[in-house]
Amino acid sequence: MSLEEMMELALSGKNTDFHQELLSAFYSGFPMENLRPLLVSGDPEILGLGSYLIYELGPRARSLLDVIVPLLNNESPRVRADAIIALQECATRFDTQALGRIIELLNDIDPFVQRIAMRFVQACEHGMLLSGVITAADSNPGTIFAELPGYLIQKVFYSYISVPVSADTLERLLSHADPDAVRFGVGLATRPREFVDETFIDMAAHIEDEECRNVLESARGDALRTSKG
Repeated sequence: MSLEEMMELALSGKNTDFHQELLSAFYSGFPMENLRPLLVSGDPEILGLGSYLIYELGPRARSLLDVIVPLLNNESPRVRADAIIALQECATRFDTQALGRIIELLNDIDPFVQRIAMRFVQACEHGMLLSGVITAADSNPGTIFAELPGYLIQKVFYSYISVPVSADTLERLLSHADPDAVRFGVGLATRPREFVDETFIDMAAHIEDEECRNVLESARGDALRTSKG
């Protein structure tokens, strides 16, 4: 069966069990534009195949940014999560609206999406994090998101400078009354510096939220593997 025939069947909704075949094809040079119809489909099964593929393709999906970003608002938690993971790899710090929306998803109604948003804070490039936090603040005045830039940047005369995350910064976030601030703090506490700082992870040991603990335990495991390596 040709790749074109696989795509035709996938888009018909009759058969979408081509995950590995299509993934291999896109890695081997199958035009990325062929993925676009899957990502704009109203059929959950077809869209699910598309979101899986962008999740796996990461930076290769950059040309599809215009249809990936709207998936952050999709009704499916799985699709929203896949879009976050794909954008972490294929967006840049200049894709401000997309990055701001990812930060807003710390407040998603689904715990799994909250976890993936925390992992974005944990692992994304520093410039992307700043861009996302500032955009989310501008879009949400009077909310916790408007406070978040103050934990990462300071105004000096007429410009802003990035400041390192300190124990005091984490203490204020991790003890905050707003759960979105706590999730942001968990993401920051588990960000690698030269290595993941287990002292920062220990500061969040009192947090009971299941998804926060999932991120913290995973980061502690990473730190342990790094120390043994």
